[in-house]
Amino acid sequence: MTPEFPSTFFVAYKLFLGKPFPPEGIWGDILDGPVTNEDELIDKILEAFKDNYGGLNSNTLKVWFVTPNTPAENCTDWALNAIEYRVHVNELEEDY
Repeated sequence: MTPEFPSTFFVAYKLFLGKPFPPEGIWGDILDGPVTNEDELIDKILEAFKDNYGGLNSNTLKVWFVTPNTPAENCTDWALNAIEYRVHVNELEEDY
């Protein structure tokens, strides 16, 4: 039996740069399917950028939230803020 596809979910794309990609890069999906949980989304974004956190910005990441019968909502800025918050909190916890 095929699992039911969620009606609301996130999609996220990363601009892949460097070899073997063309000089302007190429956009690719960084999720293994629809993600409905915010924490899981942030985990997957961090995993996709683990080798280059410095390259994580609104030019290299695009995130949308899909809801039926409405245009997809660009929530890239929200995702970047959530990542920045998580990284900051983790740094604070390591200091204690």
